[in-house]
Amino acid sequence: MGHLNAFRRMIDSGLTVAGSSDWGPKNPFECIALATTHRIGAGPSRNDGPAQVVSRREAYAMWGRRAAEVLGWHEVGDLRPGSHADLVLLDRDPVTCAVDDLPGTRVVATVVAGRTVTGALPGSPRAG
Repeated sequence: MGHLNAFRRMIDSGLTVAGSSDWGPKNPFECIALATTHRIGAGPSRNDGPAQVVSRREAYAMWGRRAAEVLGWHEVGDLRPGSHADLVLLDRDPVTCAVDDLPGTRVVATVVAGRTVTGALPGSPRAG
């Protein structure tokens, strides 16, 4: 069990560690919660030894910025000049909300190439 999902060990060794839906549940926010807590099943068992533990911020990056890096999408995953301006607006901050609330995280709006394509941004005419 000490070698299972050894995210901390991989990050500390200099690897770029990315998350995907192949690793666990299809909901990326549930995956982030599992990467942070290392819960095993519905019971109290955990696999959160020194080789596994990552911060919430590191887990969040694994399913976003780091996944883009691993795929070679260098213009994706960060808001900086030259990057794509696509983004999602979430109903909570996945880095600071309660870990048990992560799986319920919902996308409020999606912006692609500067256009809101789903939902509505707060304060926009479509927001109501």
